[in-house]
Amino acid sequence: MTKNNLITTLFRPEVLALSAYHVADATGLIKLDAMENPYTWSDEVKREWLNVLKDCELNRYPDPEAKQLTATIKQVYGIKEEFSVLLGNGSDEIIQLLLMALTPNAHVLSTTPSFVMYKQISDSLGLNYHGVLLNTDFDLNKAAMLTAIAEYQPSVIFIAYPNNPTGNLFNEDTILAIIEASNGFDLKPICLSGG
Repeated sequence: MTKNNLITTLFRPEVLALSAYHVADATGLIKLDAMENPYTWSDEVKREWLNVLKDCELNRYPDPEAKQLTATIKQVYGIKEEFSVLLGNGSDEIIQLLLMALTPNAHVLSTTPSFVMYKQISDSLGLNYHGVLLNTDFDLNKAAMLTAIAEYQPSVIFIAYPNNPTGNLFNEDTILAIIEASNGFDLKPICLSGG
């Protein structure tokens, strides 16, 4: 068996068709596309952080449920006790966890352009990804989104807010119309993330 035959035998076609997630070199540029703070920490905050690290048990795994952090997040944002908080190592991990929980052949909906990992992770898991083009002003195309929801009945709808890579905010009424048209649980969104 040749090397190419072995690769195509071992890996799914949708995985082999993926391209690498390219991060452009931003040296010397003002970088607005990665949800990063352009300012460094103050010396006081750095000293306090390093002081806290001195007492951390770096040789041990952290609390897998992050109970203290979860309780703090719920308190700060007023999240009711009956709701859970999902934490992850960046948005990519949370997106992957959500999509891995879906049934085979589930549909995932987002906008185009949007955060590339919605499509990339959907494709790598063999899910049916649908990207709806934004309007020419980069706002949500309400009619097209509602049509796609009716046609595909997506299990997950991703709306990056602010949108990545365009950086704009979307019309709130359109977002609410999308939520109301979806077939999800009767829950209001707790957090909107730009990825």
